[in-house]
Amino acid sequence: MKYKEYLFDSFRLLTIKTDKFKNCIIDFNFLEDINKINLPKRFLLTSYLTYTSKKYHSKREMLIALEELYNSDLNGTCKKIGNLFQTNFRLEFINPKYVKDKKYLEKCLSFIIEILLNPNFSHNKVDERSFEILKEQLLAMCDSYKESASAYAKYNSLQYLFKDSITSKRMCGTKEEVLKITKEDLIENYQNLFSESKVDIVVIGNLDMGEVAKIISKKFIKKTIVENLPSRIVDNKVMDLKQITEEGKYAQTKLLVYLQYKDITDFEQKYVSNLYCQILGSASNTDKLAYYLRIKNSLAYYRSLEYSSANKYFLISTGIKYENTKKALKYIKKALKEMEDGDITDEYFAIQKEKILSNIIMGEDDEYYLINNYYYHKALLAPSIEQLKENISKVTIQDVKNFAKKLSISLIYILKETKNNAGN
Repeated sequence: MKYKEYLFDSFRLLTIKTDKFKNCIIDFNFLEDINKINLPKRFLLTSYLTYTSKKYHSKREMLIALEELYNSDLNGTCKKIGNLFQTNFRLEFINPKYVKDKKYLEKCLSFIIEILLNPNFSHNKVDERSFEILKEQLLAMCDSYKESASAYAKYNSLQYLFKDSITSKRMCGTKEEVLKITKEDLIENYQNLFSESKVDIVVIGNLDMGEVAKIISKKFIKKTIVENLPSRIVDNKVMDLKQITEEGKYAQTKLLVYLQYKDITDFEQKYVSNLYCQILGSASNTDKLAYYLRIKNSLAYYRSLEYSSANKYFLISTGIKYENTKKALKYIKKALKEMEDGDITDEYFAIQKEKILSNIIMGEDDEYYLINNYYYHKALLAPSIEQLKENISKVTIQDVKNFAKKLSISLIYILKETKNNAGN
């Protein structure tokens, strides 16, 4: 693989030349200060730009154009990254060497640039039919989390722990927020997308990257230069422990345990946390949570562990019977205490470290892993693949023990089951 960076006035092009894959990917990543963005408006705009354009008025016309590009695939996504917001537009297309059309590469690049630079705004107005369809879809999403006990418990618990923080805000917003969105809002949000964001274009594939840079520099225009963005880390206050129980209309109780921390080092955040998560709750059936909650005591239907480094918390989630709540909590705390005490054998530690390193190496054969890792490494200073392999190898049991001692439980949230309910 060959990595190369091309710098332009208002954006940069990051390229990964490799012959490992038959497909190629181009990402347009717009990164902004999340505190300046109305989340549901941006979500709706992203859908709009991949649904209709000045050249392709309907979704059907856009799909026909993609079929003519040998069934290329276009999608737009939004992602919260702490204090930052990423709007991504991705086109996947077949390697041009498999296509007879010598202008195929240029046509693919021109297609996604056309979508971004020429939205379906006629006389400063959006396409009314597309706007209404997408707005209805967004309204339907607003309450969709209530269909899942896990999603409902997560949303409610975040409100208790991070009520006034961007951490607790949902991407699609509320129905009230969506109903207020106007057609004029969409145009204004589009203008902000280009004026307030740092843009990184990332390309992976067996391509002439010099030719890719030449085409993009000629066709993609962004007038403003954005240099300074806030740190991705949200400085959420470490809260005192509280326990909250609510009743939900679901057949299964959800127990969520949040842990917060402060004063961790860069090495701990980027590398030690990988071993901590693996041993506590991510090592299939051999981790501590799985052993105590499922294998030894048969208390939980499942267990999961989530680490949000941008929002500075860990989340342990379980599905249990309400009558087992106290026991489950006891064993979760036991597992956490063992992490603090470094109750980990050298043999088990070495095995888990090797598993993590093997997964990283496997990622080098995954096109999506490669392009995402390279982008986040360049845009957010996340570890590169080589840095991950080098530094995770250095982590010791003592490192994990020291890290565990910096964590404390902030919230225990219980969503109590309803008897004789058929929900999940």
